[in-house]
Formats: sequence, C-alpha cells, structure tokens
Amino acid sequence: MIVLFVTNNTIEVYPFSQIESGFRRASTMPLPSCGRGLRAERRLGSGHAPWAQRGRAMSFEARLSVGLTELCRKELSVNLTFKGFLRLYCRELTGLKTDNLRKLRDSVATSMPAAAEALMVFAAVQGKAQYLAAISEGTWMERSYAQMADCLEDPEEVSFFLQSPEAPPRYRAVWNAFIARRYAIAGERRIIAGMREQTLQAMKGRNVTVYRLCKDLGLNKGNIYAFLGKGDDTKVSQGTARRILEYACKAS
Repeated sequence: MIVLFVTNNTIEVYPFSQIESGFRRASTMPLPSCGRGLRAERRLGSGHAPWAQRGRAMSFEARLSVGLTELCRKELSVNLTFKGFLRLYCRELTGLKTDNLRKLRDSVATSMPAAAEALMVFAAVQGKAQYLAAISEGTWMERSYAQMADCLEDPEEVSFFLQSPEAPPRYRAVWNAFIARRYAIAGERRIIAGMREQTLQAMKGRNVTVYRLCKDLGLNKGNIYAFLGKGDDTKVSQGTARRILEYACKAS
C-alpha cells in the first residue's frame, strides 16, 4: 500500500511501511500562542515571522496520511468540499459516525488524540472554534484549543490561515491531507474516463447493450446510462468501471 502526501505543492508517495513507522514515532509538539492581534496584522499586510517548527512535523503529517488512505477507500465525490472532507476525516480518525462536537471531543480526549487538529478545523469551518475550545476545558486539549480558537475564529479565513507560514505544521497537515484527497479524486476520474472509452469500443464491437450489461451485472441502469451515455464519471466507482469494461471485453 502507498500513501499520497502533499508538501510544498508537490505530491510525494511513501510506502505504507515507512508511514507506519513514522506514525509510531510521532511526538507531541507544543503550540505557539496566537491571538486576535496577529490575525489583524495579517489582514493589514504586516509582516510576521513564521512560527518555529519544533519537533518531528513529518511524523505528525504521516499520522494524518495513514487516515487519508482509509478515507480514499470510500466512494469518491468530485465535488468534495473542505467541510465535507473534514466531516469524513473526523469520522475516520475517531471511528465515530457522528458530527456531534461533544462526542468527537470525548473521543479525542480519551482515545483518539490524532484527530485533535482535524476536529478543531472542522469546528472552525462551522464557526464553532470558540465553542469547541470552551467545551474542551479540563481536557489535555484545553490550552492548545484556546490558542487556536483565536486564530480560526473566522470561518471564511480558515483555509487561508492553514496555507500560511503562520499555521502550525500539525494544522497545516490537515489542509495538505485535503489537497492530497483532491489529487486522488482527479486521478481516479481520469482512469474511469479512460475505461469508459475502452468500454464503449468493446460494446460496439460485440453489440452489447447497456440494458443487457446492467441486467447481467446487477447495476443501476440510471447510473450506467449517465456514465456511458453522458460521460458522467461520478456515477460509478473505479471498481465498477473495471467490472463493466471486463464484461464488455468478454461478452460474446
């Protein structure tokens, strides 16, 4: 298994064994302070020295990448938004099928610390960064969440902040995971589009109809008509596209 990771606008591929090893060595990094004054300076264009990047940032990013490989197994969506990605990502990292911030906080506080940053960003894009910080008082995330809530208070600025040098590596890694996911979607769609062309050629040469194909494979006719007839490659997964192609090539 391989893991995609985006660093400095480039895509890097790592063997899963290497990522797993880095995950086991992951260490906790202290968060810098950040207040409303810093964000105001950024809006005015005032320069500010980047935060010091202490600790093993790659180990933390590797942790998120491990979760990303699991997320990529789910059904692809070409219209995936950052908020939608965070919703799925928090569920994947915590193992919970809920968007309730209190329940997710409890999971992070007790057993799933790797989801801490993703959860704060998920709350921030909903305008609930301060709320999450408030309900996390008394947990190990109290201090870090209180600091980051000020930086992420404005939902409209969350994505810009995460891409800036001012963002701590652990939080910037959440954005990198989203970008890697989008690259994965684009690559997946190109593969599916290529298989569609090959399928249409095979069907034409063997006189295979969409009706027959759907009936024999037990597929939804509406989705397959949209895929093969209109070129909507969001209607099928890569696995389904491969099944269709193999059927068309072997049909007699």
